[in-house]
Amino acid sequence: MKPPAPAAPSPNGQAGLVAGLYGLLAALWIALSDRLAALVAGDTAQLTLIQNYKGWAFVAITCTLLFFLVRRSLSRLQGSYRALAESEALYESLVQVMPQCLYRMDRESRITFANRALERHLGKPREAILGHSPREVYPADLAAKYRQDDLRVLQGETLNLIEEMVSLDSEQRKRYIEIVKTPTYAPDGSINGIQGIFWDITARKSAEEQIEYLAHHDPLTDLPNRVLLRDRFLQAQGQAARSANRVAILFLDLDHFKLVNDTLGHPIGDRLLQAVAERLRRGVRETDTISRQGGDEFVIVLPELADPESAGSIAGKLMEQMHEPVRVNGHRLNVTFSLGIALYPDDGEDFDTLMKKADTAMYSAKEAGRNTLRFFTAAMNVEAAARLKLQNRLQRALEKEELVLYYQPQFDLASGRILGTEALLRWRDPERGLVPPGEFIPVAEDTGLIGPIGEWVIGEACRELRRWHEAGATDLTMAVNLSPVQFRRSRLVEIAARALQENRLPAECLEFELTESLLIREDAAILETLTALKGLGVKLSIDDFGTGYSSLAYLKRFNVDKLKIDQSFIRELCSNPDDEAIVSAVITMARQLRLRTVAEGVENAEQATMLRRFDCDEVQGFLFGRPMPAADFQALLGHR
Repeated sequence: MKPPAPAAPSPNGQAGLVAGLYGLLAALWIALSDRLAALVAGDTAQLTLIQNYKGWAFVAITCTLLFFLVRRSLSRLQGSYRALAESEALYESLVQVMPQCLYRMDRESRITFANRALERHLGKPREAILGHSPREVYPADLAAKYRQDDLRVLQGETLNLIEEMVSLDSEQRKRYIEIVKTPTYAPDGSINGIQGIFWDITARKSAEEQIEYLAHHDPLTDLPNRVLLRDRFLQAQGQAARSANRVAILFLDLDHFKLVNDTLGHPIGDRLLQAVAERLRRGVRETDTISRQGGDEFVIVLPELADPESAGSIAGKLMEQMHEPVRVNGHRLNVTFSLGIALYPDDGEDFDTLMKKADTAMYSAKEAGRNTLRFFTAAMNVEAAARLKLQNRLQRALEKEELVLYYQPQFDLASGRILGTEALLRWRDPERGLVPPGEFIPVAEDTGLIGPIGEWVIGEACRELRRWHEAGATDLTMAVNLSPVQFRRSRLVEIAARALQENRLPAECLEFELTESLLIREDAAILETLTALKGLGVKLSIDDFGTGYSSLAYLKRFNVDKLKIDQSFIRELCSNPDDEAIVSAVITMARQLRLRTVAEGVENAEQATMLRRFDCDEVQGFLFGRPMPAADFQALLGHR
């Protein structure tokens, strides 16, 4: 029960006080005035005259006092009435124009007040709502759920009830609402009803569901992604451990797929991938799991295998599925793939190890001429030897300053102004020319070179940013990609703080781009590092958002500032309704979470126009600027 409010002063007490004071003053007047009159009057006639004058004076004074007292009381009362009327009018206007639905109910759940938003939500006039209970307005199951919550509030168990509930609008469509219910109190402090407010969160829920779908499926082929594949493998591993069977991981890579993309275009390539996925579905058992890893790579988990030959038999059937050409938009395409197989527990006992060995076996199949399969064997050391050579050359590159940064501008989509740039690492190898990071970064991560390389990148990017700030571009920001390995093997916070201090840069101008694979891990050390970076003032963004690891959980757990939408969703934004829906959902969700969005890989004006319609904040891509050396970026800044 709510404690009673402090009692207001009693009107009877105030009136009694005024009457008492008046009586005291009247008695003093009579007593003192009579004595004074007797002293002044010379005879009885004069005394009578003075007493008459005294009486009339008393009446006049009393009337005057009563006039001012009554006028003052009525003025105050009228002012109170006006203030109350204005307050009620303001309250009524605010309540009636607010987009949220507001209502009040008595203890029997009869609605005693409803605003216009509730009328619109239910599609009923106020007269059809007031005096009725939810069971007369909503379907029986919803009404019963609402009544259960009402009883909790009326019993005082939960004074503020906030939850997501399913409701029906005036057209009987399923809607999600977020509702707050609180008790109302009588003057004595007892609960005499309920007041509630709710708002429609269907758009937010829809965006969350789409993002949650992205967390487990590949949007192009509708196949499970790596997250779901890992989960399926762990289940199969548990079954195999109990039954002494095997689990196979098949790593498939389409042969010459790049040629299809380069000659026929990405739309044809994507449709080919969809057709391949469908054929793979027809070639496996119901218990098997097919996953697309990105690009032209597929991985299949085969559980409950009695022997290695069973894996080979299924792999052979999959290759047979590709004997018939695939027809895509009038094109007749011959499709083959190279396939590598790794077995649990023969080749390893964890998912990542088996994936790596299946990948190695797949590259061995490619080296054997493609369109074939290979089981992983210990003799497959060709790739390891090549990687060792690359490692040695990479160590030399760091020592001989062969590494260089290129810069790709990031633009504000609304104004067209350059907001910042992303630093992109390149290796200027004397033998091969510019080596893309995709070739040497994995080696650097595996060997520990990523630590010193990453430290150099942060320092060099900050040094270059200082030069641009000194040239007048004081609001320019610098984005730097971070490898997950840097969080485990380097003093990242210390390196960032030192680079900012040495170059006299504000922390908010430095932005670290994080991968989803990093954030999805339940790692206390990573969380501690991210928290320290935020404490330093550095901005954090999620790179390539939506490419396989998207999860609402880490958006709540980590205090990120920005989402970078992967270019795979931008490429066909204007022609693929699925990509359009995904990009729109990501931007909507980000806006509701107060995060900025950056679209990567914007290559034409149509994409920019659609992103502008979705209220995307920033863009980068070939339409606005390619990655360029520092000198070229400096020249670009001169034209801001």
